[in-house]
Amino acid sequence: MGDILRTKNSQLKINIFDNVAFEYDSALPRHVSDYYLKKRIKFFAPYLSDNAKILDVGCGTGRIITSLSLRNKMFVCGCDESLGMLKRIKKIDGIYINCCLAEEICFKSNTFDMIISVAVFHHLASEEIAFKTFNEMLRVAKKGARVIIWDANPLNPYWFVLFKKVPYDKDVKKILSYKKLIKEAEKFNVENIKIIKKGWIPDFAPKRILCLFRCLEYIFERIPFIKLFSAHNVIVITK
Repeated sequence: MGDILRTKNSQLKINIFDNVAFEYDSALPRHVSDYYLKKRIKFFAPYLSDNAKILDVGCGTGRIITSLSLRNKMFVCGCDESLGMLKRIKKIDGIYINCCLAEEICFKSNTFDMIISVAVFHHLASEEIAFKTFNEMLRVAKKGARVIIWDANPLNPYWFVLFKKVPYDKDVKKILSYKKLIKEAEKFNVENIKIIKKGWIPDFAPKRILCLFRCLEYIFERIPFIKLFSAHNVIVITK
């Protein structure tokens, strides 16, 4: 079956991501974005199994869901409020697309085995919308499913330098604390919550010495104090 595109919310409007859709994937050097794509897919892999149903909330141009769709027998869905971004996703069998607000996910409750959201929460307009989005992710998750939020770590000061370089991030003034999301998760009596610190490859890392940066990253992610300042917080919740 090919991809499906439908809009739930009639109030969806053209936003900044529609305007930057064609250049979105080139905002960061390709070798850096490719590195993080592979790093994320590798991280997700242990939580996946044949016939798993996966949802990417804020899937953008679909690089993650396209990579996941290459795994056998995966049912992969993506949703995003930017129609312009969704139109950039290649038409591949096994990928299903919905255009909707992150806080109004267009799927029934208890549908997915894994729900992910990568680099989305710092774009949400308010804490209220962030909590609604989080609640929606938990709603569509099956019992025992993993809900994974991979986003910027506010303790890493370089983010606000990078935000100024990237057109669609220039208005970001605050990054939501993962501790607030954990408190929200605890309201649902979830089975388990883990916080993992990831990422030390900056956008300016030269391709020719990327292997050196990777070695440093491997070390920094394992030093107790240093890892607190990693680029990303990864929240893994078992419902």
